[in-house]
Amino acid sequence: MTVSEPIVPMPVPASTSEPPPAPRLRRRAMLAGMVVAAAGATGWQFWSQRRKSDAAVQDDVCIVAPALRPEGDDRTASDGPHPIPADARCPVCGMYPARNPRWAAQIVYTDGAAHFFDSPVSLHLYLQDIARFGAGRSLDDIESRWVTDYDSGAWIDALAAFHVDGSDAAGPMRNGNLPAFATEAQAQAFAARHGGRVLSATRIDAPLLARLDTRARHPRR
Repeated sequence: MTVSEPIVPMPVPASTSEPPPAPRLRRRAMLAGMVVAAAGATGWQFWSQRRKSDAAVQDDVCIVAPALRPEGDDRTASDGPHPIPADARCPVCGMYPARNPRWAAQIVYTDGAAHFFDSPVSLHLYLQDIARFGAGRSLDDIESRWVTDYDSGAWIDALAAFHVDGSDAAGPMRNGNLPAFATEAQAQAFAARHGGRVLSATRIDAPLLARLDTRARHPRR
């Protein structure tokens, strides 16, 4: 009788895909969390500094627009206001006055050159701080000041104009911008339709301009 040899089971190799011990998993999770948190903190710090930097730039930077004498325009300072060139920019806010002619204003200098403004507000802000916006000009260089009559579109003497403050007519800077009128009666009629109070040019002062100055609340590029 033949005796069968006993069957010896083959050893099963240990699996190489066993999960690491629980403490190792916890350490890895904690390390990953720390990396993510550090990256988030760095990103927030960068964004916060960027916003502060942008705000500082908006407060300090303005467009210096030179006084212009339109090509082919040979009029002198005593000839009155100039037509607004399409590429003229307001030295206070950088907008293009020709795009909103009912609100436009201008200053003509003794040498016949002119600065153009998007609104009476910008004109008076310029006069209040010509050293900042005037690119070397001074009040002594000014021959005349002009604003646009809101009703007719004609140029009128800025010193004799009447304005409406607080109406619902949004100007180029999306606020009242002090629409101008040749007569007090025109301004009163406008205020009756659109709200606001009538002011003569001599009553436009620093507190009023500070309230109407929206440049710091508009991003500039």
